[in-house]
Amino acid sequence: MSFYSSPPPQDRKGFTIDSTGYARMAATPVRFRRDQGWRSYQFMYTVRGEGVGDIEGAPLHAREHSVCFMPPDRSHGYQPAEGRKLWQYRWIEFGGEMAPGLLKMFRLDSLPCVHDCREAWPAVEEVVAALETGGNAALHEAAALFLRVLAIVERGFRPEHARVPIVHQLDLAVKRYVADHLAEDISLQDVARAVRSSPHHLIRVFKRNNGKTPMAYLRQLRAERAKNLLYHGGLSVKEVGQRVGYPVVQHFSRMFRRETGLSPRAYLRNQFKRT
Repeated sequence: MSFYSSPPPQDRKGFTIDSTGYARMAATPVRFRRDQGWRSYQFMYTVRGEGVGDIEGAPLHAREHSVCFMPPDRSHGYQPAEGRKLWQYRWIEFGGEMAPGLLKMFRLDSLPCVHDCREAWPAVEEVVAALETGGNAALHEAAALFLRVLAIVERGFRPEHARVPIVHQLDLAVKRYVADHLAEDISLQDVARAVRSSPHHLIRVFKRNNGKTPMAYLRQLRAERAKNLLYHGGLSVKEVGQRVGYPVVQHFSRMFRRETGLSPRAYLRNQFKRT
């Protein structure tokens, strides 16, 4: 069984990945249960079989290629579904003060399970491979990769068997493109070209669905990524800017201040004062 576990974080102000692993649950009359919940969020991707359970009494049903989210500190239990001899799933434990906001941004904060997430599997394995080969030094890279996982999973956020409206397809395509090109210098024209839309139509549809323009969404995602890198990545302000698409440090600082109200260095000082 592959497994990665980070040391207990000194604080939980950023976005952290705590562990990854692969579980094989055999059919058993004994149900796995945590009445007190768990310290971290659990991301569970079902590879084979089928599982059932509950989160504080609300039913949970995991089937092949579904993704389930277990919130921290909430009673939950699960086991292989009746008639299934085996349930296999990949887990990624994550947490930190940024985690609820990220899940909300991707509209995954109130869904126990999202089905038909087959496209997310390669990205999930990228996260795991980065940590298993790079260890703690790869934590910031893994966090960036996990944002891409969440963006792909969001594509499955739709009523089962329902046809996704064209405008929603466009919305999801934008978010996936942005997540995949977070470190690159991309413009509105680049995004529009990638999703086969005109800039004007793209802005109108995306803003109607999200309350902000595609470039405002990109800045928000970059700022969240930058906050995590500043606090946990051991990188300079210039290096962080380069990782989120701003090779010129002054441009990065201007964006960061616009999104957070603080300069990158002031943000760092503020965070360390709170520890």
